[in-house]
Amino acid sequence: MQNTTFRGSLKQSIESFEKYIRPVLKEKFKTNQFVSVEANNIDELAKLLDTLAGIDLWTYNSTGMRGVASRVQFGTAWNTFTIRKHRDTGTKTEYEKRKHAIENNYLYPYYTIQGYVDRKKDKLLSFALAKTEDIMKMIELNECWTNHTGEGEIGQASFYVVRWQAMEDSGANIFIHQ
Repeated sequence: MQNTTFRGSLKQSIESFEKYIRPVLKEKFKTNQFVSVEANNIDELAKLLDTLAGIDLWTYNSTGMRGVASRVQFGTAWNTFTIRKHRDTGTKTEYEKRKHAIENNYLYPYYTIQGYVDRKKDKLLSFALAKTEDIMKMIELNECWTNHTGEGEIGQASFYVVRWQAMEDSGANIFIHQ
């Protein structure tokens, strides 16, 4: 059941990225060069990129290519990045994987995108794009707080929560769309 729920959430996240976020990125950065890894996850390499490196998309131009992590949530626009800190199951988290990758020169998402969508009104509420290292730096500097999933939610976990405004105030290079 959990796998089915995960796949359903993943599909909704991919569809929301395509519908709401990609058009804004295309307009702002004059590129449509974001390729979904998750949408093509039949391929073993795509699965490895997602599970080991946390890369959901690629962005590229004529000079190079970068990985992107993407999370789309539904409902309230919290205007924060959330990075999973701890899973009650003990499975490695995004935070642990990214910290290890950065410290050991492994592949990780260069950028992170987090978006918020109102499904009832069928509209994008907000999203932000920032360098993953800048988000991790905010966590290391304790410029964040932690939150835990609700009791009734599948996949109990705690998250680091980093406000977009706090990143902007710190001088981080962040793109915020509201």
